Amino acid sequence: MREINPFYGAIFFGTILSTLDKMGLNPPLISRQASGVLSQLFEGPAKQVLGAKRPSTVEELMTQIEKLKTSRPSEKSEHSFSNGVITMKFVDCMYLSLNGYGKSIGYKACPMCAQALLLSASLKALNLGEVKDIQLENNENTCVLKLELAEK
Repeated sequence: MREINPFYGAIFFGTILSTLDKMGLNPPLISRQASGVLSQLFEGPAKQVLGAKRPSTVEELMTQIEKLKTSRPSEKSEHSFSNGVITMKFVDCMYLSLNGYGKSIGYKACPMCAQALLLSASLKALNLGEVKDIQLENNENTCVLKLELAEK
């Protein structure tokens, strides 16, 4: 099976997101709404990935994410959760081509961070919370994202 060049994916998604942003639908808002749709698809895969013991708190989810990091040894990451904010730092993220394209069309980082979208959907699917705000920063090959959770 042929694989799509990540740069073409970046152009495709970046262009759509930029267009929606210009129409008044900013990427963090789109991400929050998309997480609801994705969360419905995650029910089965979440059980497969996380096993029989599903996390019952955000802290437990962060611990399980740390255990899953072995799937991409070239990508270094750190995760933390404090005061209702999940902070994730990625070095050599697999989505850097989207970041590069995002910067070329005026964003400070990816127009919509795929990692943040997946985590938002996971939180919602596991009924652990809903993301209220997403902040993205990029410095060359290092991305930092902060997801602020809505109070329950």
